[in-house]
Amino acid sequence: MTTAVDNGIRGLTDSSIKWRKSDGTSQLVVMPTAVGFVYDPKYKLEDIFKRNKLGVKVLAQRLLDESVPEVELDFGQKTLAVLSAQTGYAFASVTDANNLDPVKFLDTRLITQSVYPAAAAGYEGKGVVVDAVSDGSYEVTPGQSVPLTQVPFASFATASVASFAVGADNARSFTSDLIGQVVTIETPNHLASVIKLVEQDFRVFELRFNQILVDRTILAWHFPSVNTKLDTAGKVDDKAAVKLAFSINDDGSGCGVPSVTYLGVAQKRRC
Repeated sequence: MTTAVDNGIRGLTDSSIKWRKSDGTSQLVVMPTAVGFVYDPKYKLEDIFKRNKLGVKVLAQRLLDESVPEVELDFGQKTLAVLSAQTGYAFASVTDANNLDPVKFLDTRLITQSVYPAAAAGYEGKGVVVDAVSDGSYEVTPGQSVPLTQVPFASFATASVASFAVGADNARSFTSDLIGQVVTIETPNHLASVIKLVEQDFRVFELRFNQILVDRTILAWHFPSVNTKLDTAGKVDDKAAVKLAFSINDDGSGCGVPSVTYLGVAQKRRC
C-alpha cells in the first residue's frame, strides 16, 4: 500500500529584492528574510445582465474586468533597507561636511556630578568641539523649564548658577546647584561623513521569494516589477516588525498571471 506524499507548504524561506534604479541599472538590496507574505490579485468583475422570459433583469455572465494586484511581505525586523523602502528614498553616504546639517547630541539626565567625561572613540559625542553652541534647560519646578546659561569651558570655574559648559568630545561641566536637577542638553556635532536618506527614488523593485514545502521542494515566486505602496507601507513606527506592501506592475512580459514555478523533486532544499 502506498501513502500519499504530503507536499503542503511549510513557509517562506528566502526573498530577494532588486532595486530598479531610474538610470536603468539594477542592484540587489540586502534585506532581512521575510517571515511571510500575502498575494492579493484584487480582481474587479464586470457583471453582464440580460432579461429573462418574464422581463426581469438577471445576471448572464460575470467577466474579469480589472486586476490591480498587490503583494505584502512581513519582516520580523526593521533594518535601514526596510526603512528606506518604507519612505521611498535611498540611504547614501554623504561626505561633504560643508553641506551636512549638524547632528545633535541629545541628553536628558538627572545631574549627579559636576563633571562628565569626554566621549571615547567610537561613541556618540566624539568630535564635538570645545564650546559648541548648545541649548540647555532644567526643570525648576514640575512642568516649568528654565534655560541654562552656557559659559566657556576654559573659565567654567567662575561660572554663576544654572550654568554649563561643553568641552572637546562632549565633555560637560555643570554648576553645583544643578546637582539633583533634571536637565536637557542639545549639542551640535559636525560629522565628516554620515549615511542619510537622500532624494533618490527607492520605490521600484524586482521581487523574488521562495516557499519551502513539507517535503523540502521549492515553490518560486517572481514579480519582475513592483512599486512600494507608500500610502500603506509608508507609515513608520518604532516597532521591530513591519509590513511592506507593493503594487505589482505589468511590464508587458506576461499576461498578468504571477510567475510561480514548482522546482520539482530534483531541486529539494538541503540543509
